[in-house]
Amino acid sequence: MTIDMSFEKREEFIREEGREEGSTERLVSQIQKKVKKAKSLDAIADEIETTADEIRSLYDAVIGHPDVTDPKKILELL
Repeated sequence: MTIDMSFEKREEFIREEGREEGSTERLVSQIQKKVKKAKSLDAIADEIETTADEIRSLYDAVIGHPDVTDPKKILELL
């Protein structure tokens, strides 16, 4: 029984990690699209209803690597 519970907890953890990663990739994609439209960090944060501090590292990575279009690659650079 303990092994089953441990397996279930591990599976749930893996699913949660996947959801978080997917969510972050979508966020990077949104930032990339808005940067292409020459929007500022503050404008982007306002539009996606967050703070500039919360997305600053993602924004900086997108700005610093304009040739990288794959959100996964941007996340690997962090």
